[in-house]
Amino acid sequence: MWNLIAIVALAVAAPGEVTATRLDGTAVSGQLQAWSPEAVVLKTETDSANIPTADLVSLELSAQPMTDVGQPTLELVDGTILPLAEFTADDRTLNGRLQSPSPAAPQPIALPLEQVRTVRLKPLDPAILPQWQEIRASQVPNDLLVLIKRGGKSLDYLEGVIGKVTANEVEFTLDEKTIRIAREKVAGLIYYRSAEAPEATPQCVLIGKDGVRISASAVIWKDDVLVVSTVAGLKLLWPLSSIASADFSAGKIAFLGDLQPASQSWQSLVGLPPTASHAAKFGQPRFNQSATGGPLSLSFPNDSGTDGSPRTETYAKGLAIRSRTELVYRLPSGYSRFMAVAGIEPAAAASGNVALTIFGDDRLLTEATIAGSSQPLPLELDVAGVKRLKIVVDYGQNLDTGDWLNLCDARIVK
Repeated sequence: MWNLIAIVALAVAAPGEVTATRLDGTAVSGQLQAWSPEAVVLKTETDSANIPTADLVSLELSAQPMTDVGQPTLELVDGTILPLAEFTADDRTLNGRLQSPSPAAPQPIALPLEQVRTVRLKPLDPAILPQWQEIRASQVPNDLLVLIKRGGKSLDYLEGVIGKVTANEVEFTLDEKTIRIAREKVAGLIYYRSAEAPEATPQCVLIGKDGVRISASAVIWKDDVLVVSTVAGLKLLWPLSSIASADFSAGKIAFLGDLQPASQSWQSLVGLPPTASHAAKFGQPRFNQSATGGPLSLSFPNDSGTDGSPRTETYAKGLAIRSRTELVYRLPSGYSRFMAVAGIEPAAAASGNVALTIFGDDRLLTEATIAGSSQPLPLELDVAGVKRLKIVVDYGQNLDTGDWLNLCDARIVK
């Protein structure tokens, strides 16, 4: 693996308040004091919190949304996405320069071409970014040459083999014939890479401005700059001010809403005829969304807001489960806890009432009645050694009226 030093930016302002979330779901906020591969230290109002990185799920450093704005980028096989100023390549090596997230001059890079997954060579109109992502996600066993069409209003692509890339043209083999295409017509390059397991799990993934994403094997904060070692073997100095968050969850936590159930079944209160396909879909579980397709949420009737109404929280992850549903998950090895917050969908709180039962390898882990009028129920269950997790939601006191259970932040944790 090649080692690269890319000095991207230097002194920047220290961060404001940082929020660290631990594996157990608790969070602490304060001023960042230290960040090393071993721990993150925050100065709180009353004390100092030393949090081992092994116990971290995330760091939130900025409330500013970090979105892909369509600028030229270099994507590596480890998931790292960096802003790109220049790019050329021969059969084995890429040569280029990274676009610094500060007024500093772009910095040179060189690494094996096998580490590259995609290259966006030109700025793209945000309106056609979904087209780029669709082409990027296509399961095609060839390299893809992405072309600009209609004056930058749409994209198209050719399948073949990408060759040398110079400052003026791209060499491309199509149907055993090699052609050369002017770079001004090329939006980007997508290299075919087999779906192999990554060489290493990142310690964290840094999320930054303009779609920047860095899969880091180690991070050290020094002089308001992050010294980052990436999984792909790069060494970067990256300004802390351009980083919005750090995700430490890889290999530690898995959300059920992101996992494929081994089996799932739903039985309606009244038998449905074979032709009632739309009705048959109504009670199927929803993953990372509510029964109506919006975000998952829970109402806390014991906690009133400033207007006297119950506090409501929304969740990005979780399951929406109709009564008389059974979900079975095969759990990966090494996970020890199942955690979630269970409550009735707020829109159905007036009548919703379900019986929730959870089994680990057919051993009863918990059972509870969940009512819309009650406070949501936090769950933390021991699943060490469990291979199959079964979640059963059945009718409560009102049969199936309003019976949508939101199992929010449902996750397994090491």
